[in-house]
Amino acid sequence: MNQSNEFSNWYVLHTMVGCEELVAKKLHRFLSPDISFYLPRKEVIHTIKGQEKRVYMALFPGYLFVHDDIERLARHLARKEWVGTAAPLRSQDRFATVFSHEMENLFSMAGPDGIIPVSRGVCRDGRVTIVHGPLKEREGDIVFVNRRKKKARVRVSLVSRSVDVTLGLELVSDVA
Repeated sequence: MNQSNEFSNWYVLHTMVGCEELVAKKLHRFLSPDISFYLPRKEVIHTIKGQEKRVYMALFPGYLFVHDDIERLARHLARKEWVGTAAPLRSQDRFATVFSHEMENLFSMAGPDGIIPVSRGVCRDGRVTIVHGPLKEREGDIVFVNRRKKKARVRVSLVSRSVDVTLGLELVSDVA
C-alpha cells in the first residue's frame, strides 16, 4: 500500500462481537491474502482479586475495517455460508466509507499493528494532564476519566459520526 492511498478506500464490516479476528482470518483464506483488514484493539487494565492485569480488547466490538475491494467482498459475504456472519456497513444504500482523516486518526493512535497502549497521566489541581501515550495530543477529545477503573472515555470520529470509546489511562500520581 503506498503512502498516498494508505488512509483512503477503507470500509467497515459488521461481524458478531468477539468474532472479528476469526472473520478476518477466514476471509483472508477464502478470498485473497491481498485484502487488508484492520482490527484496532485497546490495552486496558483490569483489576481482578486485587491484581492488575493488562488485556487487549476490540476498540469497536463487532466491527472490522477492510481496505479496497468492498464490492467483491460483499458478493462473497452474500453467499449462503456467510449470511449472518459478516456484512458491510451501509449508509443510505451505499457502503459506508471511512474518511481518510478518520483512518489516519486510528492509525496514529494504534499504529500498523492495531494496538492502542495505555496512556499515562498526572493529576494536578483536579485536572488530568497526559504525559505519555496515544492520548497525549488528544486531551481535548477526553470526555470522562474514571480514575478507579484506569480508563478514559474519548470521542473519536468514525463514518461521519462522533463515537465514544474507552481507552486505558494510568494516572501516575496525584500532585497537589
